[in-house]
Amino acid sequence: MRLRNLVLLVASILSIPAGKASIYFSSNSDAGNQIVAVERNPVTGLLGNYTLFATGGNGATAVNGAQAHAIAGTKRHLYVVNPGSDTFTTFAIRRNGLLDLLTTTPSGGRRPVSIALSGRRLFVANQGVTSESLAGSVQGFGVTTIGVPYIAGNATTYTAGESPSDVFFSRNGQRVFVLCTEGNTLDSYKLRRDGGLSETRDRLVLDGSPVGGSPMPLLPSGGAVALIKGVSSSVISFQSNAANRLFEISSAIISTAVDPCWVTTSRSGRTLWTSNFEPTTLSQVQVFRGGALTYKNDTPATAGPGSLDIEVSPCGRFLYRLRAFNSDGSGAPHPYPVLEVFRIQSNSLYGGLYLIQSKEIGEIALQSAACTGLFIP
Repeated sequence: MRLRNLVLLVASILSIPAGKASIYFSSNSDAGNQIVAVERNPVTGLLGNYTLFATGGNGATAVNGAQAHAIAGTKRHLYVVNPGSDTFTTFAIRRNGLLDLLTTTPSGGRRPVSIALSGRRLFVANQGVTSESLAGSVQGFGVTTIGVPYIAGNATTYTAGESPSDVFFSRNGQRVFVLCTEGNTLDSYKLRRDGGLSETRDRLVLDGSPVGGSPMPLLPSGGAVALIKGVSSSVISFQSNAANRLFEISSAIISTAVDPCWVTTSRSGRTLWTSNFEPTTLSQVQVFRGGALTYKNDTPATAGPGSLDIEVSPCGRFLYRLRAFNSDGSGAPHPYPVLEVFRIQSNSLYGGLYLIQSKEIGEIALQSAACTGLFIP
């Protein structure tokens, strides 16, 4: 009898349909923000059908792609900023990869552009509006067991000319980094027990505008990288020590990048890639154990929308790129965004990447949207 029951139990478990994998990005449309959910085969990396989900808020094309960390989440929940409505939206992720809207929450400031999640702590970077002398801020939130956010701690405010553009955690979740594009600064904060950021911070003043950052697996305690747009575009590695002192470790000039846009690291932390809006290339940088960086190679530039946000799959075998905004070479605006899939190679030829698929998202018109942000649960 026990054997029969065991067989029936195993059979019932095997009969449960497996959850589908997806990749998500934000349309960021002024007329109504949407999440685009695209089916993804986790074995082959290839993309399938896509579905659009309204966030209940508006995007802001004026942000111009500043919010590459526009989406954060887990395997069960997804959070996306609505910069045109000063809110962010929480979705539940179904087993089939589709979404259910749970709540839309005030962001605690003006023009939210970046969101970060670690455990049950969440932070939103509000860019502010410099032309209206409206200061930016970073607001902390807690997250309930069912994924619903609630405000926690006081907001950390910035001056009107600093404009926080990106917020993200260190790999161990014990520090929060804030990049200010207009202020050319990079800040490190410890976490407060009430859910906010420490009153004291340590700051690096940079030789250009930081346009995106990422934690580093090789420096889990407080290390990360940031992509800098300046006279010479570069990527830097930095470390925050036990005393919260922030210092630069290394930098690598990306000589081919005219307009760098985003950065992501491999799962091992041995390689990082930068996305270059102009030219439409991806640059490969080798990362050494101590955090030293060396620029290696690029993918070829190709005609089409600009090279924006990039993300490595959880398995570490594929890199996905979102392309949008610019012309296709004919002078006319490219009508639709494109998602590309690259297989990560063991060598550095063509940036260590091999293109295996390009998928046009035909229901999103780029004239009315400024697509941004990639999230892979």
